[in-house]
Amino acid sequence: MQIVTRVLLVLMLFSASQFQINAQSEEDKHEAINLFNEAVKKYKAKDYAGSITVFTQSTEKDPSFAKAYYYMGLARYNSKAYKEAMADFTKVIEIEADNVNAHYYKAYCAYKSKDYEEAILNFTNTIGLDAEHEKSFTNRGASYVKLKKYEEAIADFDKSIELKPGQYLTHFRRAQTHQRMDYADNAIADYSTVLELKPSYVNALNARAKLYLTQNKLTESFADFTKYAEMKPKDTDGPFYCGVIKASENDYAAAIPFYTKALEIDPSDPKPMEKRAVAYYSTEDFKACIADYNSLLDNNEEHDPNWFVMRANAKLKIDKFEEALADLNQSLELDPMNADSYYNRCRAYQKLENNDAACKDIQKAAELGHETAKGLVDSLCNS
Repeated sequence: MQIVTRVLLVLMLFSASQFQINAQSEEDKHEAINLFNEAVKKYKAKDYAGSITVFTQSTEKDPSFAKAYYYMGLARYNSKAYKEAMADFTKVIEIEADNVNAHYYKAYCAYKSKDYEEAILNFTNTIGLDAEHEKSFTNRGASYVKLKKYEEAIADFDKSIELKPGQYLTHFRRAQTHQRMDYADNAIADYSTVLELKPSYVNALNARAKLYLTQNKLTESFADFTKYAEMKPKDTDGPFYCGVIKASENDYAAAIPFYTKALEIDPSDPKPMEKRAVAYYSTEDFKACIADYNSLLDNNEEHDPNWFVMRANAKLKIDKFEEALADLNQSLELDPMNADSYYNRCRAYQKLENNDAACKDIQKAAELGHETAKGLVDSLCNS
């Protein structure tokens, strides 16, 4: 009888203890929910740091509260704390293995952390749970691009577009990938589709214009850059490349106003000034050419040796032989193996009637592979 009494007493004590634990557990869960709701308010107010603090308190009260971990992961994601966010989404997955959104955001955080192999693994897990999760196909494709696995990327972009037609950004990514693969026609077709879906998307217009230019489709490229200049009037690309196209057609006079427009937009950009200087030289406006090279040399710390060569050539045209010689000497100080500099300094020495120096320079230019110089060595050195 005593043994039975003792057993009953133990059972009563255990039951009371279990009831107390359960009551405490329910109280903690209730407190966790209250803390979660408070944290969500902070999250919606974009107080991510504050929300993370309260989400953490919520999960401490209820370590199985998957939703709190999920939102804490989103708060860290929005704070660009991607590694920490991945840990939160991993915790969600431990509690709810089939949580598609947790798998997706874990993958996307890996992508943002530049861990592309991990991103691909987790996007693949997401697709395994939801075979129509088009964002996972898009972003797994983007991850493949980062690893230069272009065929795999194209397959994922194709699937994403199949699942959700009309995604202009996915078409844009596929166009860029086709371009990396040297499939110019496919890239142009995708850029064109982007512009049909979203005519205001200037990145596609700019990319198509540049691709047309590399394919020597000058009329199409000029039309795109003209439109781009209208849509992005503060970007130098439009007028600059219009000038490049006109110059490639040998219409240097038409190129000059475009380069000038680019310089009005950004006076510090050396590219349009350099191109304009060449255009001035080609139209025989040598003084304007010299003025542009003067500006390039005065306003840029790093000097291209060819700027001195070209300025020297312009000075030779207007009989400023000593000044031309000084420029060519400067060019050779910067680049002692510049065959053009030796060739043109030979010309300057000829004008100054210093035949011995001219002979030495033409020989050096020929030695460095200057084809025109090779044909002049005998006539200049044996006369």
